[in-house]
Parts: sequence; C-alpha cells; structure tokens
Amino acid sequence: MPTADRTTISPSADNREQDPWRHTAPTSDLVEAQLRDHFEQLLAFAKRDVPDGKTFYDFECAFTPVLFAIGRLFVALFLARQHELLEVPPQLHEGGRRFRRKQSQSREIAVPFGKVRYWRTYMHAEGGGFYPLDRRLKIPADGFSFGLNSLMARIATKVSYAQTNLILSCFLNWSPSTTSIERAVLGLGRRTQARFETSP
Repeated sequence: MPTADRTTISPSADNREQDPWRHTAPTSDLVEAQLRDHFEQLLAFAKRDVPDGKTFYDFECAFTPVLFAIGRLFVALFLARQHELLEVPPQLHEGGRRFRRKQSQSREIAVPFGKVRYWRTYMHAEGGGFYPLDRRLKIPADGFSFGLNSLMARIATKVSYAQTNLILSCFLNWSPSTTSIERAVLGLGRRTQARFETSP
C-alpha cells in the first residue's frame, strides 16, 4: 500500500477507500490496514502546521470526509471479521431442503457514514437460498442499516421526503434518493406493524 502524503488529506466521500475489495473479498487484515492508514493520515493532518491563508473552516472541510471514511472502514472491518469467524458448512439440510455453499458475493449496506461494501457466502438451494452472515447479524435485506432507517423515519415524520434528503445531505454529507427514503420508511412501517401484530 503506498504511503499517504501526510501534508494533505484525501477525502473519500465516493468510497474510494474500499477500492481494494470491489472485486474480491478482503481479509480483515487488509481492511484494518486501510483503517490504520486513514487514521494515521488524519492524525498527521491534525498535527501539521497550518499553511498560509488556510483557516479552521478549511480544516473542517478536509477533516469531515476522511472521518466518515474511517466510520465506513470500521463497519467494513467488523463485517469482514465476522465473515471470517462464521463457519459455513459445504452443505446444509434445513426445512427439508439441501443448501450448497457457493462463492462469496459482494453487497453494499448503507449506514450513516455512507455505503459499505462487504462480502458474504451464499447458500444455494432450489427455489432460493440465503446468506449466513446476513442471517446471523440480522442485516436488513433492503440495503439500509437499522440505524440509518430509524434516522430517516424520524426525520420523514416531520418533513417531506425531499426535505429529509436535504437534511441528511447537510449532516451526513450524503443521502439516499427521495425514492429510496420513501421505500425504506414505508418498509420500516410495515415491519413495525407486523411486529405489533405478532407480539403477545
């Protein structure tokens, strides 16, 4: 991995920090190395001499995107390590069906820090299969974390979906589309209703 320039800071709002595992599953060591590199870059940037003409506002603008990248990398590290620790058998019989282990597949999960790419093994059976990691961690199928879904829902109960998009963009430096927000909020409402109906 090339050594970062410690006199500048590289924003990664477009998730470039995850490029090394776009096409193949990473080890947790690789993700941790990326995380440490970003942290060291941020630490060095905070300790450097302020160039002439630069202000605290310039520091804020440069600091925030990398801080969010570090948040995404923490999530990626957690998911990569859980994937390594999860024992998935070559075959599994469940509910009268036989599942076969297939190669890992990638997916993005949206969290408050942005989109995080992770990889997980697929168990295939006739008529459909499942992802053991997603099942184990109860990762939502709609692509949004419960934390982000909850945040979107709370805001959307007060303002329109378009305004929710704007508020999220202002505070998180990114936002799902208004269509995605509407779909996620309505989906969360359906799940909540179903939980109430099945609760004792």
